[in-house]
Amino acid sequence: MRKIKRIFPFLVFVVFILMPSLATAMPGISVTVNPTDKYITSGGITIDYLVTIRNDDDGIINPDPYNKKITGFTTGTPPVGWTYQYDTSNIIGQVLSPATDQSRTFTLSVSVPATVQSNDVLQQFSHEVKGFTELETELYDGCMNDFGDYEICFSPENDPEGFNTLVSPNTGNTAIPEFPTIALPIISVIGLLFVMRRSR
Repeated sequence: MRKIKRIFPFLVFVVFILMPSLATAMPGISVTVNPTDKYITSGGITIDYLVTIRNDDDGIINPDPYNKKITGFTTGTPPVGWTYQYDTSNIIGQVLSPATDQSRTFTLSVSVPATVQSNDVLQQFSHEVKGFTELETELYDGCMNDFGDYEICFSPENDPEGFNTLVSPNTGNTAIPEFPTIALPIISVIGLLFVMRRSR
């Protein structure tokens, strides 16, 4: 019992230290890209991806939801020869409400160089887009002046999302033959062999 009493303050201290990092690891926004994987057969084209930023503080998972103001977007370094184009000027500064207006969407265009060509090996080119928001009012560590005395603070949040362009001889959408198409000829051959064996 004495050992537990000695360890308990230490555990409380460790949890207190980890709380800020746990909070930053779970942002109240999410960025999604559609499609996540896009198949192409060759370069020299431009592909459009739909990027959506969403306020996840819906009052259910987070009982104290906050409005989030969109402050910007960034992309990772593109593959050599590739370029990204997007215009978010119409949504920067807009507020994502957790109740009625939770998301905004824009198009991210990826230009694939003509030097990219398909071969026998599936090629994967990875990309990343990150969205940034700022909470209008959020109480977090550093906002408390004295015990029980809070002030309004601004807390930034961000969420990265990865997506891919895959280069393949086929587009990844080639139809797979249905089971009867494959099974019936095999069954017919087996049945024919069985009949021939019986006739002998």
